[in-house]
Amino acid sequence: MSDLKNILHEVIEDINDDDNDINFKNNPNVKIHKKPIQLTEIEKRSKSNSVQGSVKSEHEINKMIDIEKEKLYNQLWTRLDTGCKINRLKHFVENSLKEEYSLSEKEIEKCTKLLSNACSKNKLTKSSDVIYDKETGIIKNIKILQFDEEKRLFILKFPETKSKGKNKSKSNIERFLK
Repeated sequence: MSDLKNILHEVIEDINDDDNDINFKNNPNVKIHKKPIQLTEIEKRSKSNSVQGSVKSEHEINKMIDIEKEKLYNQLWTRLDTGCKINRLKHFVENSLKEEYSLSEKEIEKCTKLLSNACSKNKLTKSSDVIYDKETGIIKNIKILQFDEEKRLFILKFPETKSKGKNKSKSNIERFLK
């Protein structure tokens, strides 16, 4: 804001220095307006923010970023964006499933890919499918994820949706016969 103010001040000085020597205040054709209240409030806020911003050190800024990162995952599963969900899924595979099923690196990679693809295709959006603790930001369980011991593969088992038959309009004779 101060740069704009300086530029405008310089332009006015240039105009006053010209041969025309226009005096805005005494000219009846030029109306001089006061700054809107909103503009003055914005200028005040920006000045106070710039003073506060310059005081903060790099260490304090990094601390604030770390706090924001931690808060990022402290939301409901349905409120997380796709990138955060994929991050939490990878974390779940590497920490919980790896120990529970004694997975190799290749199996971890396959499981992560399976869950990431499902998440990208909006298959893991329901909070009933994924048990997620928003306080800790950790997935506790994925109900639709099943492990086949023989093949050593993970499978996503989605519940079958029941489709209702379409109601066809019936003629008067069909209604009468039933």
